Amino acid sequence: ASKDHPLRHLWLEFVPNMPMEQLWKPFYAKIREHLKDMPILQTWKGRIFKRPSELKRLIPSTLHHGTPIFDDLPNEKYLAPEYGQSNVLEELGVRIISWSDILERLQADLMSSHSKMRSLAPNDEWHASGAALLLSAFENTEAKVDQQKIKQMDIIPLLDGQWTMFQPRLGFGGPEPIYFPSTNGVPIPENLSLQLVEARAASVPKRADLFRKLGVQDRTKEGVIFEIKLHHLMSAGSTAHTSVPASQFKYLFHFDTNPDLLRDWLLVPTEAGCLRKASKQLYFLSDEEYGTQQLLGGGCEAKKNGPAAFVRRELVESESPHAHCQNLTWSEWLKRASGARYFPPLVEEIGR
Repeated sequence: ASKDHPLRHLWLEFVPNMPMEQLWKPFYAKIREHLKDMPILQTWKGRIFKRPSELKRLIPSTLHHGTPIFDDLPNEKYLAPEYGQSNVLEELGVRIISWSDILERLQADLMSSHSKMRSLAPNDEWHASGAALLLSAFENTEAKVDQQKIKQMDIIPLLDGQWTMFQPRLGFGGPEPIYFPSTNGVPIPENLSLQLVEARAASVPKRADLFRKLGVQDRTKEGVIFEIKLHHLMSAGSTAHTSVPASQFKYLFHFDTNPDLLRDWLLVPTEAGCLRKASKQLYFLSDEEYGTQQLLGGGCEAKKNGPAAFVRRELVESESPHAHCQNLTWSEWLKRASGARYFPPLVEEIGR
């Protein structure tokens, strides 16, 4: 306005007293729209400047000890953490990380030679954070598609070192079910035809919860005992070298009700490196003067075709002799289940 303009005195009185916020308010919308198309915000890792709409804000559930659970991809989208949680970020076009972005980075991790999922110890704290994040997808009724994508990823570690996904069994000959590796804290034996989750991974509560969402089941004790019996029956008629680990006996000790009924099919590992039916006479190693081992002389226990077969020492010592279950100690149970004794019978039984 010119010096003599009639409104000049009003302008001079009004502008100095106007709050700065009110003075700039008409320009905010235009400034905001202009900033949306400018590379003004930095990424988390590489500190690359990008447009706000190209970046994604991470929320606490996507972090482990303050860092992203799943590493960003080379075309970085993670917004640098220093920007905080200001509403201005959303106004500029920054959005919260989506499930599609999260699962894309999980898949990249699984394919990487430096995969966190596969290289960190199964019970590492990182896994608990990762499982908690993935579990949140199953708590969202609107995330059915994302839930299905998670189920199709090989994120279940097995006892044999493999990684797999749960595949529903659609009839005979379909994929085998996946089971948790223990029953009431007692490990399910190895050498059975069961797919078992890696024990340390299953011991992490959040991972166990996630595995259940993915379809992992508990195998009943009756089912495990059936598998043990089947393993022994098949091994008895096989010419191939087979083994019966002590864990099978320990499982039966904890859950079988009558050890005397096992003798018809139980195979017992011997000191000679063989498997012998419990229905045949077996002996325990002993330093007693009149024990079978002492009567037959040194080295008798290692002879495959010797006059007596001795229960393998590792089996006898695999459990505390004073451990109790079903009102029997381990020593008492093993004696009844195997029929083994320390001393030779005075009279040979018919049929032995």
